[in-house]
Amino acid sequence: MEFKTQEEYLLALAEALKYLNPKDATKVLQYYQTRITNAIDYGEKEIDVIKNLPDVETVAKDTYESHGVNYLAMRKKLMKRRQIFNNIIGCIISFFILIGFFVIMYFLLKSIGNMFGLMFKTFESGIGIDKFITPIAVLLYILCVILLTVYVVDLFIILLSNFLGPVIKIKDENKHRKIFSFTITGFVEDKCNHQKVQIKLLVSFLVLMIICICVSYTTNGYLKHSLNDTPSHKELYTIEDSVKYINIDGYNGNIYFKASETNEFLVEHQYEFRHELDLKIEDNALNLELEMTKAYDILNFLNEPTQNIIFYIPENLSDLVININMDESIVDISDITLSKANINIESKGTVSVAKSSMKLLDVKGYDINFAVASSNIDIEMKVESSKGQTLIQQNSKLNLVYINNESSYLKFEDSEIHTLVVENKSGTIDFKNLNGVLMQVNSTRSVNTLNNIAYKELNITLSSSSKLTISKTYVDAVKLDLSSSQLVLDYVKGDITILSKSSTLNISGVGTNLEDAKAEYNNSTLVTNLTINNSGNSCKTDIIDSLLNNFSITQDGGFIKAKQSTINLGVVNATNCETIDLVDLSGTTIDLYFSDIAQTIIIDAETNTGLKYVIKVIDTLTFARMLVDEEVIDITNEAVTPNE
Repeated sequence: MEFKTQEEYLLALAEALKYLNPKDATKVLQYYQTRITNAIDYGEKEIDVIKNLPDVETVAKDTYESHGVNYLAMRKKLMKRRQIFNNIIGCIISFFILIGFFVIMYFLLKSIGNMFGLMFKTFESGIGIDKFITPIAVLLYILCVILLTVYVVDLFIILLSNFLGPVIKIKDENKHRKIFSFTITGFVEDKCNHQKVQIKLLVSFLVLMIICICVSYTTNGYLKHSLNDTPSHKELYTIEDSVKYINIDGYNGNIYFKASETNEFLVEHQYEFRHELDLKIEDNALNLELEMTKAYDILNFLNEPTQNIIFYIPENLSDLVININMDESIVDISDITLSKANINIESKGTVSVAKSSMKLLDVKGYDINFAVASSNIDIEMKVESSKGQTLIQQNSKLNLVYINNESSYLKFEDSEIHTLVVENKSGTIDFKNLNGVLMQVNSTRSVNTLNNIAYKELNITLSSSSKLTISKTYVDAVKLDLSSSQLVLDYVKGDITILSKSSTLNISGVGTNLEDAKAEYNNSTLVTNLTINNSGNSCKTDIIDSLLNNFSITQDGGFIKAKQSTINLGVVNATNCETIDLVDLSGTTIDLYFSDIAQTIIIDAETNTGLKYVIKVIDTLTFARMLVDEEVIDITNEAVTPNE
């Protein structure tokens, strides 16, 4: 091999000497490097010097012999180790490929078996032309799945040959094993003497299946019912016995509770294929047992339409208790009066309560969409969910609401909730146009928005980079506890207390009126007091355009800015802050306590407001810069220490 530069030559030589002791190899490399450098210094061209050097393999062979090293045996041993390692990895990968193959084949074969059952059921229940068209469509679908299964098997053989082939042939490198060159696709093409036979068959089956589906859909056949998820048959049962409880467990269909127009207690069962409905009444309890709605193919393409159970509830059953434990279902309650409803959705489902009244409601689930609209819950409602969304709207009236939320979306609007308690981990909160007495929220890693809230008491705790925005809101008492979060107060009235650590506070329009806010918010007799306790090097307090009766801020670290606001009586107690800006403030008196201010203190005003700043303590005057027009602002030093 020819080399053009000394780097190429030395790198090749280093690779050839890798079986030699590192010290000895370094000496050889240094020798040839010096030899090349000296020759170049004497005027020879680098390429000519490299050509005149001995071959790398010759140098390596002579070096190994002179040091008594059998490098061929060492190289063979290293290659054997590498081969063993590769074979172990190949066995491990092959094991997982084998497991994956059997899992995939299990579901494919099970789906094929189920679809054969579907083919016979559609033939039995079909009417007219659909009696033949739908079974043909299902059969074509089965053939398509079988062809795809063949490709899965071929892929498995190819992957297994790549990873397991070297392991099997470890003892005989020249042994030919036909299984590693065999595929079902190749075998079929060899026998038929045609290329891409399976692809042509697959395309033909798909075209015919689409034609059958279109015919079945236009003739209102099974495929239309399946695609639209609308069962075509129904049966009606009349319940004449006294019932106080309805118990449903394990059913995966849809359940509806509606008002009975005839004042009779009726149960309607809607289905596509015949399912036995077992209604048992024991001890005033109606127990529902029903065969599960079956899924036929893994793609959910030709599945049986979901069964529906509709309960028509008469007015005289207002003390009814409903207990539901289901999975992947819809529970809809509308236009009825109940005593209690316990609903548990094991994995995923939808729960809706509309224009109904009840005393107690308990909803649990992992991934649920839960909605309450135009309903009354007199005593208590509990909701526990991990995913999905919870929605309360349309003038619902609720007494006591407990929400335990992982990461779902909470949206409450246009309703009255007397007491609202929310435990929220990472979900989004959006509350709008709510009124009540007590709202208590504990939220982590979340975005929280409150708009047009009218409560007597509001307690909110935020942590872990959460954000809270409160706007157009009036509350008798607001207590906010923040940690590493962001707060935005935009037009809020009431007694506001903020306890904050390493957080950013943006406060604007607090205590002032707003034209497009509700009349109660614009009540001029409602005064606003603001108390802030903020700490942390990254904390920040920014107040603008606010009207405060009493204002008190105690802050350790960070930045403070208050501007274009009216403060009747105020106290600013700042320690270890970077800067303090008090600009264009009006009012009566602000007491100042400054300690260890790192950069600047700015007190400034454009017009005479009559506001008096009383410096109680300032021990960092040498670091302070006061921009003061003495004719505008009266600075009174009561007890300035130590630098006056």
